[in-house]
Amino acid sequence: MFIFISRSKKEAENILSEELNLIFGSFEKIYLGNFSPYYALTYLNNKLGNRLEISFKKFLIELTDGFPLYLEIITNELLKVPKEKIEFESFIKKLSYLLNSEKSCLYQIFKGKLNLIKQNLKNIFLINPLLILISSGYTRKKELASLLKTDSKNLNNKLSKLAELNILNKNGSFYFLPNKLFSFWLSSVFKIEIELPLVLYNDKEKIIEKKIKEKFEESEEARKKDSFQRFLELVQLFKDDTIKTGKKLISLPHIKRLKIVPARNKNMKFIIGEAKRYYLILAFKEDIAQDTDILEFSTRCSYFRNKQPKKIFITLGGADYTAKLLAKEKRLYFWEREEVNFLLKLYNKPLII
Repeated sequence: MFIFISRSKKEAENILSEELNLIFGSFEKIYLGNFSPYYALTYLNNKLGNRLEISFKKFLIELTDGFPLYLEIITNELLKVPKEKIEFESFIKKLSYLLNSEKSCLYQIFKGKLNLIKQNLKNIFLINPLLILISSGYTRKKELASLLKTDSKNLNNKLSKLAELNILNKNGSFYFLPNKLFSFWLSSVFKIEIELPLVLYNDKEKIIEKKIKEKFEESEEARKKDSFQRFLELVQLFKDDTIKTGKKLISLPHIKRLKIVPARNKNMKFIIGEAKRYYLILAFKEDIAQDTDILEFSTRCSYFRNKQPKKIFITLGGADYTAKLLAKEKRLYFWEREEVNFLLKLYNKPLII
């Protein structure tokens, strides 16, 4: 027997593990996620070929987080452009139409999400400003309580309800919108509708186009930097936060001082971060991690054993089974590109594509 579920993940998991489990036994759960950046780019290349520049394709992957339905809707709309080469202005106008027009599938999908909230929450006071703040990058509960001028109990109630509806996800210190395009829509289109309810459609369209261009420029500026520089900038955003990767909860301390130390392998660098109570020691490698890299990093970390260091090995190029097994044996946290991009998402920064 196969059961297909498209939403309400938590509710579905409870039904499968509690109610249906008594009748049918345990279910194997298979989750269908977004395209990885590689497969998203392959999809766009197959659909659009050379009609769309690579920078525009990467921006679409950034904007949609590789969500297949959104990529399909956007590419189908872009294919309507009469010119062989889709120019920047045409690209921006098509995106603006899809996000802003009431006739657009995307607009209707996102309005449907808001209607779902209204149907399920008795008191929607604070919900609109709460969603706009989170979509604008304010994802820590302390920040939200301060900006909304509300008590912790009331805020917790709203956050929990939105999580139950799969609008929000909680991870460690963060509440975030897992749907990146919906998040952008909230921070641009919906924000304008709330703050400027009498704005004319043409004026609203110009504002949306400007927002999309700003988002595109932000992504382009980030991509001009090398991955190591971007990771360093990410580390400096830590504010004694916690995140959950797999089953592990990890503390990300505020770093007072950073030191970069070269490794024997020229493609690897060590980052020594001094926090208030302990050291955060990181190894960063862009290509495939080998077991020799793990051993070298573990040896370097041993110099700080009296400082109770937190040790994380980061590789953007993946690793073989032996390296991963060795990292586990040496009690290192092990992050790949997926974990780094998830962190960038939590801190509202462009992905590494």
